[in-house]
Formats: sequence, structure tokens, C-alpha cells
Amino acid sequence: MTLADDLVSKGVFKTPRIIQAFRDINRADFMPEDERPLAEIDEAFPIGEGQTISQPYTVAFMLELLQPKPGQHILDVGFGSGWQSALLAHIVTDNKKTSGRVFSIERIEYLCSFGKANIAKYNYIASGVVETYCRNAVSELDEVAKMAGGFDGIIAAAAASAKQGSIESSIPRAWKKHLKPEGKIVMPIGNSLWVFTKKKSNIFDKKEYPGFAFVPLVASQKKKIKQTKQSFWNRFTKSPLYFACMTMAFAAICSAGIAAYFLSPPNSSSYPKEVVIPRTSSAREAVQFLKQEGIIRSTHLVLAYLFITGDIQSIQAGRYFFEKPAGSLVIIKQITNSTPRKIITIRVPEGSTLRGIAAEYENQNLFTGDELWKFTGMPALDYRNKQEELPDFADLKKQFPFLRDLPLHATLEGFLLPDTYEVFDDVAPGEVVYKMIQNFEIKMKEEKIFEEIQKRGLSLYEVITLASLLEREAILYDDKRIIAGIIENRLHRDMPLQIDASLMYITGRGSLLLTKDDLDSDSPYNTYTNKGLPLGPIANPGIESVKAALNPEKTSYLYYLSDRRYTIHYSATFEEHKEKKQIYLQ
Repeated sequence: MTLADDLVSKGVFKTPRIIQAFRDINRADFMPEDERPLAEIDEAFPIGEGQTISQPYTVAFMLELLQPKPGQHILDVGFGSGWQSALLAHIVTDNKKTSGRVFSIERIEYLCSFGKANIAKYNYIASGVVETYCRNAVSELDEVAKMAGGFDGIIAAAAASAKQGSIESSIPRAWKKHLKPEGKIVMPIGNSLWVFTKKKSNIFDKKEYPGFAFVPLVASQKKKIKQTKQSFWNRFTKSPLYFACMTMAFAAICSAGIAAYFLSPPNSSSYPKEVVIPRTSSAREAVQFLKQEGIIRSTHLVLAYLFITGDIQSIQAGRYFFEKPAGSLVIIKQITNSTPRKIITIRVPEGSTLRGIAAEYENQNLFTGDELWKFTGMPALDYRNKQEELPDFADLKKQFPFLRDLPLHATLEGFLLPDTYEVFDDVAPGEVVYKMIQNFEIKMKEEKIFEEIQKRGLSLYEVITLASLLEREAILYDDKRIIAGIIENRLHRDMPLQIDASLMYITGRGSLLLTKDDLDSDSPYNTYTNKGLPLGPIANPGIESVKAALNPEKTSYLYYLSDRRYTIHYSATFEEHKEKKQIYLQ
């Protein structure tokens, strides 16, 4: 699904011409080269000078509020990357059939050049559809407005501070002056988006849409100095008394012992833990959310630290994984790190073992097998002999209660659901394990398999062990069901299962390469010398194989073999089985 399709499905987009602009103007063309692979992600990304290319959701929302039309003259304030200006140009020219124009202003010289070069890729500069200006959008607007003949719409990507009195007083006078009657201004004020429609000279209809965060609007050099002096601390506390109290409190806890306590992780929270900081969160809301999730101990101390270090506006929205408890300073560094991370797609095929999963991540230079197995346990190792120590799954069992039913010797083989995963290039093995088990739990619940296993009084571990055998022995669902029935028949007759896949799990060799020594080994995974199921799962099965394990086909078969074309042939007697061996495997 494309980014435009995603925003349509979320109900953000409603206007065809705006949707078409999103489809035709590629966001990647307006991002730094190393971030272009991330263009389809619905997040803001840094473009330099402390600025970002806006989140697509926000841009789409604002354009829907502005409702630009072909032939109109639009003022784009703070054009930055140039993406929004190009979208506007596409809309107001109606695919170049109608001559609307976009007047784009950016006060930061570097971004002015960067954005202009990006807009030029679509020929909007050369054709005169977009005019760019490196200047202040308030104190230096008159000349631009004169050339435009006034504006049908004004859209701003920077937030004005809310002033005392009516909310209209937060609109720069120059914007009011040069907006045409019935024209619209879409601008952020504080943490809300506002739409103002001009009715008369200084009379506006207005509507508020709360829950957004933007960089501050710099009105002029005098106002910039004044705004710098206005403490963000006062804005989020809303009380001078609170500021005084917090300043004294922070000074008091700077002693080593107390500071160490409040910066240490809480004791009560369970790990690993994955949390999402919403894109519309303020700094206070984000930090309060971390406190609620048991990630940090003190909301006030973290906010004070962010304020003092100047990182109060640097918290990055997104998904965070915390493998184990960490001090607040480590958490702060993690949530304020704006360094772009590359997304890597990992496909884990159904039937992959812990060795196979490790290989997928090793091939991408993310981590080694040994690093993964510290979290999962070693594949094919019998932990009952106590010579090797099994990883401690206590934290995972708190997060995923179904793991509590596993035997004490069980590794996580069988419970890492094969699927396609998108991870960052700095992903840790603990996070991978968490995501794959979480995916297993989600899919099992969706298919109501946990419920079915419990209703029948079965063992989850045995069901997954059987499913892993089916996954390695057959490709088609019908074949898996028949083999499940054969396994059931042999178990009822107290016959060894004699499944080659269980030996392949130990040796790594295919059926045709197994030796007599392999067949005679005393491994608990050898289903030739040991009756019953192997010690545990021999792979990580897909959900289809789990379903097959729960729905065996009733037949009289006791034997089967797979020919070199992977077609499976079934037999009810050993003599028939030997004949088919001669036919299909010689």
C-alpha cells in the first residue's frame, strides 16, 4: 500500500486533486539522499538546520483544511524541503491546465536553496508556477504580496505562540492584510491547528483542531529574541510558581545520592518492553507516558533535564524497544536521537530453524547466531543434562503467558513466527526475539488456536512440536494433514515415528545423505531410536502447519515418502512402502 493509499484508508484524504498530487509528487525527491528509502513512512524526518520534512499525515490534513483550487495564489510559509510547495503547485495548476501560483517563503538560507532545488525537479520554478523567497514571512511580506496581488490561501508549517485576548491576535498582521476575502489561513498555534476564513477586513471565522506539534514561527528578529526569552518551561507548566518550585527541587536533588535514585530505572516494570510515543505528543505527554509504562522513575526530573540541555523539543515520535531496564539518561539519549536509521526487510521462511533465522540476520550484518541464541537457547541442544545453562525466559514469560507452559528444558525453537519483518539497521537480537514471539501470539489469537488447544486439553508444546515436523516434511496443507494422521496412527501403535526431518535438525544433512550412524544416534531428536515426539520443535512452523497438527486426516496409512519432485506417496503397509521406494527413489 502506498503512502497516499494509506492516508486514504485512514480517512485523512477526501479531495481527489489533493490525493492525485500526493501520488504524482514523490516525497523522496525532497529528502536528503540517505533518508530517501524512508519516504513512504508516515513520519517527519530531519532535513538539516534543526528542521524536518513534515509528517505526511499532517501535510495531508492541512491541505484538506486549506482546500487549494486551480488558479489560486497560495502563500507557503516555511517551505523547507519544498515538498508542500510542489504539492500546492500541482493542485493550483490542475496539471498545468490552469495558471495558479505558489509563493514560497523560507527564512533559513540553506533550506531555501535546498527546497528550491527540489521544487525545480518538477519544472515548477522554470515555469513560474512557484516563486521562492529567502526572507521573513511577516516583516518582509509586502513586496511578495504585491507581486501576488494578494493570497487566496496561506499555509504555515511553523507554530505561532498563543497570545492573550482573541485567538485571531496570534495571526501576523501582514497575513491578515494580504489575505483576500473568503481566503483561508491554515496555521498552527500552540499545539493546535487553526483554520481562519476571512469574512471582512479583520473578521474571521475560525475552527480549532488540537493535537499537533510544530517548530516555532519566527516573526521578526525582535520577536525572535523575545520568543527565545520566553521559556518553554513556562509554557508547559503554565505557572510561574511551578517554575520556581521545580528549580528549587532540581537544585535539591542534584546531590549524588538522590539524583542517582531518580535517574535509576523503576524496579516494578517487566521487560522486554515495546512502547510507542504518538506523533502528536507534547514533551510532557511523552515523558508522562514513559513514566506510566515504567520506563522512567521521575517525570519532573526528566523534563527538567531536557529543558536544561535544550532537548525539550527533540523527542522523536515512534516505536521504541527497551530490552532491559536503563537509567533515565540512557532513555533520554534514545528518545532524542534524530539520526536517521535505515529500514531493512528480513524474510524468515516458514520452517526456518534458529540456525536459519540467525543466518538471515547475519547476512544483513545485524548480529551473529551466538548473539541471537543467548536469548533463545542453542538449537538442537539437550538442556536437561545441565551442562549448558538455558537463557532466563522469566521476563518473556511475564509478557507472553503462554510461554509459562513450556517444559523447563525448552528453548524458543518453534515460537518465533516466520514472516516478513521490517527492522532498523541497529536492531538488537532481543528486539527481534520479542517481535517474532509477539507476532506468534497475535496470529495464534487471531486464529483462536490457543483457545482450541485449551478446549481439547492438549499441550501447546506438543502441538508446536508436531507442527514443526509437518512444516519440514510437507509443503501442501492437505499433505500436512495426512502426515499428521500418520503420526497419530504410529503413536497409537507405539511405533517409532522414523521422521528424517528430526535427524536433519541435528545433522544439517538431507534425507538422502543420512548415515547409519545418524540413524543409530541416541539424540532425543532421533525418532528412529526413540518412540514418541522428539524432545521439542525442530523448526518454527507457520500457522498453517499448526492448523494441520490440530486437524489430522484420518487414514489407514502408516508410511510415506517424498520423491525428488517433492510429491508425497503414502502406504498402509511396509511392503507397499518398500515397493514405492524402489519406484520413486532409485
